[in-house]
Amino acid sequence: MNRTARRRHQAPRAADWSELCARLRELPAAARLSALADHVARIALGGSPMNARRYSAAEAVRAVMVARNLRAAAGAVDTVHTVPVFTDAGPRGARIAVRVHLADVLRLPLAADADTHRAAYDVLRRAFPRAQWQSEEYRYDVRTGRLLLTTPGAAE
Repeated sequence: MNRTARRRHQAPRAADWSELCARLRELPAAARLSALADHVARIALGGSPMNARRYSAAEAVRAVMVARNLRAAAGAVDTVHTVPVFTDAGPRGARIAVRVHLADVLRLPLAADADTHRAAYDVLRRAFPRAQWQSEEYRYDVRTGRLLLTTPGAAE
């Protein structure tokens, strides 16, 4: 039997809860959230790839707060897709509105009223004030906490 043969790569074993808590207690308060986010990402990705983008502490906090607020507004939401809609007809002339689509884990649309869609849009607008909601299409994934630009032909 060849003992020098390479073994199949296995995902690192997740540390048990008490070990993780002990490690977090040793860190300063400002570094705890970042270390916890790194640990969760490492478990989710099955390792820590060298080129993986890491969350800063502020991004991790924002992702948690947005997820909490979206779950409060629409319980089963997993993805929020926003699309600007341009209209010329109307008593006040041209107008831009933003259409919001809510989807679950299977990317199926959620049955929700207008207030729920409006609340989800308000959560995203407050969390990402620099996004150009009136001119670009966006998709927010609650599980990853990422806001992706999905406008066709937009620069990557």
